Amino acid sequence: MKKIVLFLGMICILLSFSGFPQIKVISNGNVGIQTTEPAYKLDIKSIETRSYYPGKNALYINHNGIDPRICSNDRIVFYKTDATGFSKIEFQAGLQVADLELMENIVSLKNKGLATISGIQGLSFTYKNDKLKRKESGFIAQELESVIPEAVYSNDTTKSKSLSYNSIIPYLVEAIKEQQIKIVDLTNKLTEIEELLDKYKLFTAAPPTLKTKSARLDQNVPNPFNQETWLSCFIPDSANSSFLFTYNADGGQSETYRINGKGDQVVILDGNSLNSGIYFYSLVVDGKVVDTKKMILVK
Repeated sequence: MKKIVLFLGMICILLSFSGFPQIKVISNGNVGIQTTEPAYKLDIKSIETRSYYPGKNALYINHNGIDPRICSNDRIVFYKTDATGFSKIEFQAGLQVADLELMENIVSLKNKGLATISGIQGLSFTYKNDKLKRKESGFIAQELESVIPEAVYSNDTTKSKSLSYNSIIPYLVEAIKEQQIKIVDLTNKLTEIEELLDKYKLFTAAPPTLKTKSARLDQNVPNPFNQETWLSCFIPDSANSSFLFTYNADGGQSETYRINGKGDQVVILDGNSLNSGIYFYSLVVDGKVVDTKKMILVK
């Protein structure tokens, strides 16, 4: 410290001959630059301060105007003092520039939300250098880079990858809008079906089971359903094998149920693992399709 004070004192003496003192050291040890009355250990009266390291980008601290700022040629990176990783930053609000006048190459993400979001995987993890091993949640940059590359950045020094979670939000918004369109469409279809049922006095209850020798498939109850529904059928004593198959609206097979009993049989279908939509189910006895019916799942 004594060497620094001595050095600064010599500079003050030299500058005093130039007609205007640039550095001032007062009796309590305070050092002033561009001020003769320093109130702090280092008191700088200037609109801009620069700490420069050869070969690196300069860091500027600008005090001019009503919004003091820290500026660099690219980005500001905060490391831990022990150089073991990055520091957490706590603040009240984070703002991202979104002014149209500053943008170019604007492209809509419409109809790209669900397809993009379905390609990323949310994870929980801990950081290797975190001694407390606190649980974090997020994404892996290397995985996200192939899906949303604009959200991934690489650190110039450590070469480690970081994420801009703000860049993921627009895809989430578009995904929600796409889902809402599908929900509205299914709701409208359900309303139409309910109106038809009411108009023609049709009921969704299954008709009474008749003891016949022929295999029969009944309408599921309830229909439409939102959690579970009963698929009832009649299997004759002569049957050797009986199965119930369920399909989605695209014709893809969903579930297969083997029916071991004879006579009146019921299969309970759990809709919690299925998406809303129209499904079909078929009764197959001894390799032949007895009947196929439609059911509607609404959540």
